[in-house]
Amino acid sequence: MTRTMSPRMEYWTKVLALWGVVVLLFIGFGVVRVMWVFAESRSEADAGDPYEPAVPNDLQFILNRVDGDSLHVDKVLHTYRSVRHLLPDHLDAIVFKVRGLDPTVQDAAKLGEHWSRADQLDPVTKRAVDRALSWAASGETPWFPDKGELLSPSVFVYPIGTVFYDNDVNAAEVVFVRPSDNTFFYVSFRS
Repeated sequence: MTRTMSPRMEYWTKVLALWGVVVLLFIGFGVVRVMWVFAESRSEADAGDPYEPAVPNDLQFILNRVDGDSLHVDKVLHTYRSVRHLLPDHLDAIVFKVRGLDPTVQDAAKLGEHWSRADQLDPVTKRAVDRALSWAASGETPWFPDKGELLSPSVFVYPIGTVFYDNDVNAAEVVFVRPSDNTFFYVSFRS
């Protein structure tokens, strides 16, 4: 014997089911709205002038990461830091002068273990450098040297990190140094 619901019970079941859908939609829209407001407030907080020069103490972390503990940031020449959003996509490019670097350095080994001459890069580092320099040439950083200038025998490269996704460079953090004038060039991007 099968039991059937009374018409009154069917009515209230449908009403409660509809009410449940309305409540779930309301909660879903509320969650999306909260996330949207958070993202807006976050981007407004990060929306400072992307060209505002960094102070030398802000850049010491770059030297620390490339075994340049004995070097000190002397002067910041140019800075660009893109606005951060919920996604990690960004471009940061910085050019600065240092004190404590021997301007006559001709050998990457004298700079440290992971340095390479810019015109003699291994294939993985070359891909990361090429991609980083294409990002730096995107128009936001007209003062950043071009590929021809940075991939010369007088410039050295330190690849801090590279992320590959689907056999392509998705992110990289690369430091270039031109010892002849004590200039460092830093570029970090994520696509």
